[in-house]
Amino acid sequence: MNDFAALICYYSRPNRYSFHALLGALDMQEDLAALPVRVADSEDALETGIDAALGKQPRVVVAISFATPQIREIDSLVKRLCERFGESVFLLAGGPHATADPAGTLRMGFGAAIRGEGEETLPELLRTLVAG
Repeated sequence: MNDFAALICYYSRPNRYSFHALLGALDMQEDLAALPVRVADSEDALETGIDAALGKQPRVVVAISFATPQIREIDSLVKRLCERFGESVFLLAGGPHATADPAGTLRMGFGAAIRGEGEETLPELLRTLVAG
């Protein structure tokens, strides 16, 4: 049974184009059409979106794409999200850093790290999460 309320993508300025192809690929997946997808363009909007989604279901998938120069900022964000929301959020990493250092990315607190292009991997992973 699906206990995930939504997929929320952290659409930060340095990575704003990272999600275009991914969201287009998700749009083509009829079996995932019921999974709401949200975009948060700031850390505050991300936390507000998580709060809103958690008001409907017990868990939320949060996708964050980042490059190595952003690691301190993202590490801080991940720690804050983990402290505030605990296991209610499943943190999913993508982008250049997750591709180059998936093990380090997982140690930051992410539940999964997608390596390379995620257009095929993301829908497969979401299907697995939705199926429980």
